[in-house]
Amino acid sequence: FQTGPYFTLVTDYRYLTFDYIAGVRMLGFSKDQFQEGKLDFLISLVHTDEVEKVIGLAVHYFNFLAAQPVETRTNFKASLNLRLRNSQGEYVRFLEQAIALKLDEDGRVTHLLKCFTDISHLKYSEEVVLSILDDQDSNNPPFYSFNLERNRASVVDEPNSTFSSREKE
Repeated sequence: FQTGPYFTLVTDYRYLTFDYIAGVRMLGFSKDQFQEGKLDFLISLVHTDEVEKVIGLAVHYFNFLAAQPVETRTNFKASLNLRLRNSQGEYVRFLEQAIALKLDEDGRVTHLLKCFTDISHLKYSEEVVLSILDDQDSNNPPFYSFNLERNRASVVDEPNSTFSSREKE
């Protein structure tokens, strides 16, 4: 379920390329521009005030996954809000959602499915926060959030937490 227009990428982190690209015309760019520019092209579209935070949170996400048992690493869904520049030079607010699709023989994530939804019509905070949700019944806390600016992580796993089961979905 999407709240607005979106585009989808499957990122191959072994080569920093995209195995699948759909819907990027909404930004005014072609599939070829993404394919030729690789992950660097996508990173170049992140607002300059947020690029360091986005990269820092990506590192945190991969470290988080690496600390999980190998068999559970594809259970975690991550989301992040950020601004991306379109081909007209305007910044649009997106919700990036990601889930690991493939692991290598050592259990490292090699492929992520990413969906970027235009949320510019929604009220938002200037904070860039990474949220990770475990969508499987397991012993892990179901919801984890990390704010790089505050260098603070929080875990929500109490049955009577401030998040409803629908919000955790």
